Amino acid sequence: MNFPIRLALTASSAAIAIVSFPPLHWSFLALVAWIPFFVALRGASSKACALLGLIHGMVLFSGTLI
Repeated sequence: MNFPIRLALTASSAAIAIVSFPPLHWSFLALVAWIPFFVALRGASSKACALLGLIHGMVLFSGTLI
């Protein structure tokens, strides 16, 4: 799997996690949101995993501030 696909999975995982917080409160998506992220991390190098984790955290944090 190439890096742009991993990046898209990471961003979609964070986007799904964002909607589990208020005001939408779709809390049933909280556990499902991790699946694309773990798929993106599978088989990646340590450097890629660290970068994807940073991107996931930044997108999730910035999305919950809005």
